[in-house]
Amino acid sequence: MKKIECVINGKFFASKSLKNTLDSVIASFLRKKTKRNIAVAVNDELIQKAEWSSKKISNGDRIEIVYPFNGG
Repeated sequence: MKKIECVINGKFFASKSLKNTLDSVIASFLRKKTKRNIAVAVNDELIQKAEWSSKKISNGDRIEIVYPFNGG
């Protein structure tokens, strides 16, 4: 198990995971919240959803998760 320490949406986040991939870190962070319809950037680079399972996360990475919202 690997311990990943990163910053998600401006807040420190630590997770123990079998994998250090973006999708596993997102799953730990969101827990039961939906992963649909979100955009994710790592160190200011937008990561396509198809690449989440192969994108490695390193200690100190900055992750931004953006949720769409309705409004006018």
